[in-house]
Amino acid sequence: MRGAVRFRSFESGGAAAQELEVLLRRELERSTEERPRAIMLAGGRTPLEVYNRLAADPPRARGARLILSDERHVPATDPQSNYGQILPMGRALGV
Repeated sequence: MRGAVRFRSFESGGAAAQELEVLLRRELERSTEERPRAIMLAGGRTPLEVYNRLAADPPRARGARLILSDERHVPATDPQSNYGQILPMGRALGV
């Protein structure tokens, strides 16, 4: 069924992060100007390692749109700002 929620479990946080990176790279690379992808990103410390790796080695992401799912009401320069933490990846992707 398309759009159905699927649950997966992982042996470790590192294994989950590795899978997240693979999935995000694949979806970002599938995005085109003609068929853009909108990807909702979680904030917090858990996915930050993946976002930093994508910023350091960005995939091609034409037409991609990033949406923040849980932003805090703090300045972008605050360490607790999800936007501030995700911004380097967004810039590296050109989105």
